[in-house]
Amino acid sequence: MLFSAVEGHGDIFQMPHYFVPYPDVRAQVRDRGRSVDEIAKELRNSAEAVGFAVSRYANKTSSVRFLPLIVRKITALAVIDGNTGEMLGLEEIPRTN
Repeated sequence: MLFSAVEGHGDIFQMPHYFVPYPDVRAQVRDRGRSVDEIAKELRNSAEAVGFAVSRYANKTSSVRFLPLIVRKITALAVIDGNTGEMLGLEEIPRTN
């Protein structure tokens, strides 16, 4: 897969034969979700920038978690309910590095 992407033949998001139904992985997604501070540290971004990008989800549930999505020059977060694994949305975050 790495060589396919490097050679310009496509990356995983262009290979639907690797896709799985979300309900099949919902528990794994929920368990891998991280906090704003963890995401900011992982992405070497400020917690303020990450927090601002996802601030509209603060009142949705008491347990909002995040997973990074990095595609080319875009960094985004999958916003998930930390209790159910329900996908709440996607938010692009500015890069500060």
